[in-house]
Amino acid sequence: MSREGTGAAVVGYVLSAMGLAFALLGIFLEGVSVEIPGVALGAVGYGLATRSGDRAGQVLGVATVVLCTISMLIPSFDLPGVFLES
Repeated sequence: MSREGTGAAVVGYVLSAMGLAFALLGIFLEGVSVEIPGVALGAVGYGLATRSGDRAGQVLGVATVVLCTISMLIPSFDLPGVFLES
């Protein structure tokens, strides 16, 4: 793997990890639509991993997109007392 490919793989990992964080936020925060940016970050992470030939990065990107999609489809958890409510 070339040096440029390694850099693209690291950036792909970081973007996919950010997308996973958005998926988790989408599950726990009601009324906040953060899954769409999560899908976008996962897709970009997948694309960078594909260009660098990194199989683990590709799997992480696909997992991010799938989890964000699931997060959009299930209702948010209503956890009273966990978040500040007015």
